Amino acid sequence: MQVSQITAASFKGRITNYDPIKGNEDLKNNSYWQKNSSVEKTLGSFRSIANGKAYFADPMEKVNDVIKESVDYIVYDNEPSYPDVNSEVSKNYFGTLRKDFKQDFEEIRKYYYRREMGGFANKTEAQYQQWQAAECVKLYDKGGDLRYKKEQAEDEITNLQKQIESETKNLTDVKAKLAENLKQKENLDRKMYYMYQKNTMYKSLQTLVDNPMNLDEEEKTFIKSQAKKVKKEIKEYRAEAEKYCKEIIKAQKYIIGFPAMIKNLNEQISNKTKMIEEIKAKLIPLFDELKNFYAKQGIKVIKK
Repeated sequence: MQVSQITAASFKGRITNYDPIKGNEDLKNNSYWQKNSSVEKTLGSFRSIANGKAYFADPMEKVNDVIKESVDYIVYDNEPSYPDVNSEVSKNYFGTLRKDFKQDFEEIRKYYYRREMGGFANKTEAQYQQWQAAECVKLYDKGGDLRYKKEQAEDEITNLQKQIESETKNLTDVKAKLAENLKQKENLDRKMYYMYQKNTMYKSLQTLVDNPMNLDEEEKTFIKSQAKKVKKEIKEYRAEAEKYCKEIIKAQKYIIGFPAMIKNLNEQISNKTKMIEEIKAKLIPLFDELKNFYAKQGIKVIKK
Protein backbone atom coordinates (compact mmCIF):
# COMPACT_ATOMS: atom_id res chain seq x y z
CA MET A 1 0.00 0.00 0.00
CA GLN A 2 1.61 3.25 -1.19
CA VAL A 3 0.79 6.55 0.54
CA SER A 4 1.96 9.90 -0.78
CA GLN A 5 3.82 11.75 1.90
CA ILE A 6 3.32 15.40 2.80
CA THR A 7 6.16 17.57 4.04
CA ALA A 8 4.93 19.51 7.06
CA ALA A 9 5.73 20.50 10.60
CA SER A 10 4.69 18.39 13.54
CA PHE A 11 0.91 18.10 13.69
CA LYS A 12 0.34 18.62 17.41
CA GLY A 13 -2.34 20.87 18.87
CA ARG A 14 -0.90 24.35 19.15
CA ILE A 15 -1.76 27.78 20.52
CA THR A 16 -1.45 30.70 18.10
CA ASN A 17 -2.24 34.40 18.14
CA TYR A 18 -5.14 36.06 16.32
CA ASP A 19 -6.41 39.62 15.93
CA PRO A 20 -9.05 40.23 18.67
CA ILE A 21 -10.44 43.17 16.69
CA LYS A 22 -11.27 40.92 13.73
CA GLY A 23 -12.41 38.14 16.05
CA ASN A 24 -12.84 34.59 14.84
CA GLU A 25 -12.77 35.76 11.20
CA ASP A 26 -9.03 36.24 11.57
CA LEU A 27 -8.67 32.54 12.39
CA LYS A 28 -9.30 31.74 8.73
CA ASN A 29 -6.08 33.55 7.86
CA ASN A 30 -4.07 31.16 10.03
CA SER A 31 -1.90 28.59 8.25
CA TYR A 32 -3.39 25.85 10.47
CA TRP A 33 -6.93 26.61 9.29
CA GLN A 34 -8.40 23.80 7.20
CA LYS A 35 -11.28 23.73 4.75
CA ASN A 36 -13.44 21.78 7.20
CA SER A 37 -12.36 23.55 10.37
CA SER A 38 -14.99 24.61 12.90
CA VAL A 39 -14.72 27.07 15.77
CA GLU A 40 -15.77 26.94 19.41
CA LYS A 41 -15.77 30.27 21.25
CA THR A 42 -14.49 29.83 24.80
CA LEU A 43 -14.38 33.56 25.51
CA GLY A 44 -17.37 34.38 27.68
CA SER A 45 -17.84 30.84 28.95
CA PHE A 46 -14.40 29.54 29.99
CA ARG A 47 -12.72 32.95 30.29
CA SER A 48 -13.96 36.53 30.52
CA ILE A 49 -11.06 38.59 29.16
CA ALA A 50 -9.72 38.16 25.62
CA ASN A 51 -6.04 37.33 25.34
CA GLY A 52 -5.80 37.10 21.53
CA LYS A 53 -4.97 33.39 21.54
CA ALA A 54 -6.60 30.42 19.85
CA TYR A 55 -5.97 26.70 20.05
CA PHE A 56 -5.85 24.65 16.83
CA ALA A 57 -6.59 21.04 17.74
CA ASP A 58 -5.47 17.91 15.92
CA PRO A 59 -7.99 15.58 14.25
CA MET A 60 -10.01 13.61 16.82
CA GLU A 61 -8.36 15.49 19.70
CA LYS A 62 -10.49 15.90 22.82
CA VAL A 63 -9.71 19.39 24.05
CA ASN A 64 -9.78 19.61 27.86
CA ASP A 65 -11.07 22.48 29.97
CA VAL A 66 -7.56 23.58 30.96
CA ILE A 67 -6.83 24.46 27.33
CA LYS A 68 -10.25 26.08 26.87
CA GLU A 69 -9.59 28.30 29.89
CA SER A 70 -6.33 29.52 28.37
CA VAL A 71 -7.57 30.63 24.93
CA ASP A 72 -10.45 32.56 23.36
CA TYR A 73 -11.24 30.04 20.61
CA ILE A 74 -10.80 26.35 19.89
CA VAL A 75 -10.45 25.41 16.21
CA TYR A 76 -11.27 21.77 15.42
CA ASP A 77 -9.85 19.87 12.45
CA ASN A 78 -12.94 17.99 11.25
CA GLU A 79 -13.11 15.02 8.92
CA PRO A 80 -13.91 16.21 5.39
CA SER A 81 -16.62 14.43 3.45
CA TYR A 82 -16.18 12.54 0.22
CA PRO A 83 -18.13 14.16 -2.61
CA ASP A 84 -21.26 12.24 -3.60
CA VAL A 85 -20.23 10.28 -6.68
CA ASN A 86 -23.76 10.12 -8.10
CA SER A 87 -25.24 13.52 -7.34
CA GLU A 88 -22.05 15.61 -7.51
CA VAL A 89 -19.08 14.01 -9.28
CA SER A 90 -21.24 12.64 -12.10
CA LYS A 91 -22.23 16.20 -13.06
CA ASN A 92 -18.57 16.96 -13.65
CA TYR A 93 -18.32 14.01 -16.03
CA PHE A 94 -21.66 14.23 -17.83
CA GLY A 95 -23.12 17.62 -16.90
CA THR A 96 -21.76 21.14 -16.90
CA LEU A 97 -20.53 21.32 -13.31
CA ARG A 98 -17.12 23.01 -13.23
CA LYS A 99 -15.47 21.73 -10.09
CA ASP A 100 -12.13 20.02 -9.57
CA PHE A 101 -13.04 17.13 -7.26
CA LYS A 102 -9.38 16.18 -7.14
CA GLN A 103 -9.02 18.93 -4.54
CA ASP A 104 -11.70 17.26 -2.42
CA PHE A 105 -9.93 13.92 -2.54
CA GLU A 106 -6.59 15.58 -1.78
CA GLU A 107 -8.16 17.39 1.16
CA ILE A 108 -9.29 14.02 2.56
CA ARG A 109 -5.85 12.48 2.02
CA LYS A 110 -4.13 15.37 3.78
CA TYR A 111 -6.62 15.22 6.64
CA TYR A 112 -5.82 11.57 7.31
CA TYR A 113 -2.13 12.37 7.19
CA ARG A 114 -2.67 14.98 9.90
CA ARG A 115 -4.80 12.44 11.71
CA GLU A 116 -1.93 9.94 11.60
CA MET A 117 0.61 12.50 12.76
CA GLY A 118 -1.63 13.84 15.51
CA GLY A 119 -1.54 10.56 17.38
CA PHE A 120 -5.24 10.47 18.28
CA ALA A 121 -6.22 7.83 15.72
CA ASN A 122 -5.26 4.32 14.70
CA LYS A 123 -2.14 4.77 12.57
CA THR A 124 -2.86 1.82 10.28
CA GLU A 125 -6.42 3.01 9.66
CA ALA A 126 -5.24 6.55 8.96
CA GLN A 127 -2.70 5.28 6.42
CA TYR A 128 -5.33 3.11 4.78
CA GLN A 129 -7.63 6.10 4.44
CA GLN A 130 -4.80 8.05 2.82
CA TRP A 131 -4.36 5.27 0.29
CA GLN A 132 -8.10 5.22 -0.39
CA ALA A 133 -8.24 8.96 -1.05
CA ALA A 134 -5.10 8.72 -3.23
CA GLU A 135 -6.79 5.98 -5.30
CA CYS A 136 -9.76 8.28 -5.82
CA VAL A 137 -7.38 10.96 -7.07
CA LYS A 138 -5.82 8.46 -9.49
CA LEU A 139 -9.20 7.27 -10.81
CA TYR A 140 -10.52 10.81 -11.10
CA ASP A 141 -7.41 11.92 -13.00
CA LYS A 142 -8.00 9.22 -15.62
CA GLY A 143 -10.85 11.27 -17.06
CA GLY A 144 -9.08 14.60 -16.66
CA ASP A 145 -8.07 15.09 -20.28
CA LEU A 146 -11.51 14.13 -21.60
CA ARG A 147 -13.31 16.36 -19.10
CA TYR A 148 -11.04 19.23 -20.14
CA LYS A 149 -11.84 18.69 -23.83
CA LYS A 150 -15.55 18.50 -22.99
CA GLU A 151 -15.40 21.78 -21.09
CA GLN A 152 -13.46 23.41 -23.92
CA ALA A 153 -16.15 22.34 -26.38
CA GLU A 154 -18.87 23.61 -24.02
CA ASP A 155 -17.14 26.99 -23.82
CA GLU A 156 -16.79 27.10 -27.60
CA ILE A 157 -20.50 26.37 -28.00
CA THR A 158 -21.33 29.15 -25.56
CA ASN A 159 -19.14 31.56 -27.53
CA LEU A 160 -20.72 30.49 -30.82
CA GLN A 161 -24.20 31.01 -29.38
CA LYS A 162 -23.18 34.46 -28.17
CA GLN A 163 -21.80 35.19 -31.64
CA ILE A 164 -25.13 34.23 -33.22
CA GLU A 165 -26.96 36.52 -30.79
CA SER A 166 -24.50 39.31 -31.50
CA GLU A 167 -24.69 38.89 -35.29
CA THR A 168 -28.49 38.76 -35.18
CA LYS A 169 -28.58 42.03 -33.27
CA ASN A 170 -25.97 43.44 -35.63
CA LEU A 171 -28.16 42.51 -38.62
CA THR A 172 -30.92 44.76 -37.28
CA ASP A 173 -28.42 47.59 -36.83
CA VAL A 174 -26.95 47.06 -40.30
CA LYS A 175 -30.41 47.16 -41.92
CA ALA A 176 -31.26 50.37 -40.08
CA LYS A 177 -27.93 51.93 -41.07
CA LEU A 178 -28.39 50.81 -44.67
CA ALA A 179 -31.80 52.47 -44.84
CA GLU A 180 -30.30 55.68 -43.46
CA ASN A 181 -27.36 55.59 -45.89
CA LEU A 182 -29.69 54.99 -48.85
CA LYS A 183 -31.76 57.97 -47.76
CA GLN A 184 -28.66 60.17 -47.42
CA LYS A 185 -27.34 58.96 -50.77
CA GLU A 186 -30.66 59.81 -52.41
CA ASN A 187 -30.53 63.35 -50.98
CA LEU A 188 -26.94 63.65 -52.13
CA ASP A 189 -27.86 62.47 -55.64
CA ARG A 190 -30.45 65.27 -55.88
CA LYS A 191 -27.87 67.83 -54.81
CA MET A 192 -25.38 66.46 -57.34
CA TYR A 193 -28.00 66.59 -60.11
CA TYR A 194 -28.61 70.25 -59.33
CA MET A 195 -24.88 70.99 -59.28
CA TYR A 196 -24.36 69.23 -62.63
CA GLN A 197 -27.07 71.46 -64.12
CA LYS A 198 -25.29 74.54 -62.76
CA ASN A 199 -22.01 73.25 -64.15
CA THR A 200 -23.61 72.84 -67.59
CA MET A 201 -24.91 76.38 -67.39
CA TYR A 202 -21.49 77.80 -66.51
CA LYS A 203 -19.95 75.83 -69.37
CA SER A 204 -22.35 77.52 -71.76
CA LEU A 205 -21.36 80.91 -70.32
CA GLN A 206 -17.73 80.16 -71.06
CA THR A 207 -18.18 81.43 -74.64
CA LEU A 208 -19.16 84.82 -73.23
CA VAL A 209 -16.13 84.85 -71.00
CA ASP A 210 -13.86 83.99 -73.91
CA ASN A 211 -15.28 86.86 -76.05
CA PRO A 212 -13.84 90.12 -74.79
CA MET A 213 -16.65 92.13 -76.40
CA ASN A 214 -19.54 90.62 -74.45
CA LEU A 215 -18.66 91.10 -70.72
CA ASP A 216 -16.61 93.40 -68.56
CA GLU A 217 -13.86 92.08 -66.25
CA GLU A 218 -16.04 92.02 -63.11
CA GLU A 219 -18.66 89.86 -64.82
CA LYS A 220 -16.04 87.52 -66.23
CA THR A 221 -14.43 87.17 -62.79
CA PHE A 222 -17.78 86.38 -61.18
CA ILE A 223 -18.63 83.68 -63.75
CA LYS A 224 -15.18 82.10 -63.42
CA SER A 225 -15.39 82.06 -59.61
CA GLN A 226 -18.86 80.53 -59.65
CA ALA A 227 -17.83 77.90 -62.17
CA LYS A 228 -14.83 77.04 -59.99
CA LYS A 229 -17.04 76.85 -56.89
CA VAL A 230 -19.48 74.50 -58.64
CA LYS A 231 -16.67 72.18 -59.74
CA LYS A 232 -15.29 72.11 -56.17
CA GLU A 233 -18.70 71.23 -54.74
CA ILE A 234 -19.20 68.51 -57.34
CA LYS A 235 -15.83 67.01 -56.37
CA GLU A 236 -16.78 67.09 -52.68
CA TYR A 237 -20.19 65.52 -53.36
CA ARG A 238 -18.57 62.77 -55.40
CA ALA A 239 -16.18 61.95 -52.55
CA GLU A 240 -19.07 61.89 -50.10
CA ALA A 241 -21.15 59.76 -52.45
CA GLU A 242 -18.26 57.30 -52.80
CA LYS A 243 -18.19 56.86 -49.01
CA TYR A 244 -21.93 56.20 -48.92
CA CYS A 245 -21.61 53.72 -51.80
CA LYS A 246 -18.90 51.78 -49.98
CA GLU A 247 -21.01 51.60 -46.80
CA ILE A 248 -24.08 50.58 -48.75
CA ILE A 249 -22.24 47.81 -50.62
CA LYS A 250 -20.67 46.59 -47.38
CA ALA A 251 -24.09 46.43 -45.67
CA GLN A 252 -25.71 44.69 -48.64
CA LYS A 253 -22.95 42.06 -48.70
CA TYR A 254 -23.40 41.46 -44.96
CA ILE A 255 -27.17 41.06 -45.32
CA ILE A 256 -26.80 38.71 -48.30
CA GLY A 257 -24.14 36.62 -46.49
CA PHE A 258 -25.95 36.56 -43.15
CA PRO A 259 -27.94 33.32 -43.66
CA ALA A 260 -24.81 31.40 -44.73
CA MET A 261 -22.84 32.79 -41.79
CA ILE A 262 -25.51 31.73 -39.27
CA LYS A 263 -25.76 28.33 -40.94
CA ASN A 264 -22.01 27.88 -40.57
CA LEU A 265 -22.11 28.85 -36.88
CA ASN A 266 -24.97 26.43 -36.23
CA GLU A 267 -23.08 23.66 -37.99
CA GLN A 268 -20.10 24.31 -35.73
CA ILE A 269 -22.38 24.08 -32.69
CA SER A 270 -23.84 20.84 -34.01
CA ASN A 271 -20.37 19.34 -34.59
CA LYS A 272 -19.15 20.33 -31.15
CA THR A 273 -22.33 19.01 -29.52
CA LYS A 274 -21.73 15.70 -31.27
CA MET A 275 -18.12 15.72 -30.06
CA ILE A 276 -19.28 16.30 -26.47
CA GLU A 277 -21.60 13.29 -26.68
CA GLU A 278 -18.72 11.17 -27.99
CA ILE A 279 -16.52 12.33 -25.11
CA LYS A 280 -19.27 11.49 -22.60
CA ALA A 281 -19.45 7.99 -24.05
CA LYS A 282 -15.70 7.59 -23.46
CA LEU A 283 -16.09 8.93 -19.92
CA ILE A 284 -18.69 6.33 -18.92
CA PRO A 285 -16.23 3.47 -18.17
CA LEU A 286 -13.85 5.87 -16.42
CA PHE A 287 -16.63 7.19 -14.21
CA ASP A 288 -17.80 3.64 -13.53
CA GLU A 289 -14.30 2.79 -12.24
CA LEU A 290 -14.53 5.55 -9.65
CA LYS A 291 -18.16 4.73 -8.82
CA ASN A 292 -17.36 1.03 -8.38
CA PHE A 293 -14.38 1.90 -6.18
CA TYR A 294 -16.73 3.91 -3.96
CA ALA A 295 -19.03 0.88 -3.73
CA LYS A 296 -16.23 -1.61 -3.16
CA GLN A 297 -14.70 0.51 -0.41
CA GLY A 298 -18.02 1.35 1.14
CA ILE A 299 -17.25 5.06 0.96
CA LYS A 300 -19.91 7.02 2.80
CA VAL A 301 -20.78 10.64 2.18
CA ILE A 302 -21.05 12.59 5.41
CA LYS A 303 -24.24 14.63 5.46
CA LYS A 304 -23.50 18.22 6.31
